[in-house]
Amino acid sequence: MNYSQRIAVVVVPVRNVLEVNRSEDGEIKFHYLEGLFLQEVLKALGLQYDIIFPENNAYGDELPNGTWTGMIGMYISITQERSKVVGFSKTYSYSELTFVSHIPEDVRPLFAFLYPFGLVMWVCLLVALISVSFLFSKLQRGKFSTAVAFFKLFPSTLLQPLSISNNSLKSNILESIWSLFAMVISFGYSATLLSFLIQPSKPNYIRTFSELSSAVQRGTHKAVFAKLSNPFFLNSGIDHLVRLGEIILQNRWFMEFSKVHSDAYINLHSCQGINRNISKVLFADRDDVYISKESMYVTPLAFAYSKQFCCVSKLNWILSNFASAGMYEKMLSLSAMKMSLKHPRKPRDSNVVLPLSLNDLFGAFIVFAGGLIISLIAFLGEILRHRKHFSFVRIQKL
Repeated sequence: MNYSQRIAVVVVPVRNVLEVNRSEDGEIKFHYLEGLFLQEVLKALGLQYDIIFPENNAYGDELPNGTWTGMIGMYISITQERSKVVGFSKTYSYSELTFVSHIPEDVRPLFAFLYPFGLVMWVCLLVALISVSFLFSKLQRGKFSTAVAFFKLFPSTLLQPLSISNNSLKSNILESIWSLFAMVISFGYSATLLSFLIQPSKPNYIRTFSELSSAVQRGTHKAVFAKLSNPFFLNSGIDHLVRLGEIILQNRWFMEFSKVHSDAYINLHSCQGINRNISKVLFADRDDVYISKESMYVTPLAFAYSKQFCCVSKLNWILSNFASAGMYEKMLSLSAMKMSLKHPRKPRDSNVVLPLSLNDLFGAFIVFAGGLIISLIAFLGEILRHRKHFSFVRIQKL
């Protein structure tokens, strides 16, 4: 190493992203994605250095008087405001602002037995059943009403025999067509019913910025982003993004620095904005967190240096070679693997076919019980009607 010069390296330690440790012999070790990359750059520079942590571990915001708080130093994205007070090296990678949302547990709906057909299909079946019942009633020339024909035809959709006795050719043709139709519908329903009962349904979760904006406007979700990101929403010119930025600003949904690179803001009713590279390190192996494929904006990543920094050319040469060699991407893969090994998670068995249980059939039992209750009420009504009728006949005879 060249010990003729000594530089100050200002870093903001971030858990699971850039961690700095000092061993007993005084050697400084960097860990995780940004830390590993920084360590390689410093090694290539060959200069002595001192690690400095800014006050409050802040990246830095511009104050009204033109001064800056926190750090305007290493590993930050290039912005026009920051370039006024510091210089930036060549770009070594790019940062996309995306967001992550929570994926709920798979659910087994109470009335999953209705899922093989959609709402439109069920309505069409009901209309077809009523229409054919009306036709049978007309072809039988008043032998039974449309309601009676309906209850005679309905069991055939459950693969029960059709109990309509007739002698006309038209009725026989209509009965044959209906029997074929009912058989196809029944077999089609039965073929898919078991899969809907056994396989859990995939819950809905937020995937796009448009869905996130809609959820925030409905009041069902909270969207937490870095304060720096909000002007991009407000100035995007896209209605749903502008509205999202307005609500974030109105509610002050800005991330606390200590929670930026964690899942503190990710739950059933909250989503978090995050750097895509960091999201791959933290959540790539998580099946309960969804990393949106959309990006709000892309900014180049570079080193920031003071105007008096001695080795700008060498720093740029190092970063150009590292970028060409894919060094940052390699560090990204290593960090993601280290994180998955450090915090192993038991994957959900969402693709495992489970045996049917009583809970899976509970909805069907509710419908069955409801039918029995209605039948019992009808039976009691028939008894009361029968007794009332005979009482009336006796009074007349007297």
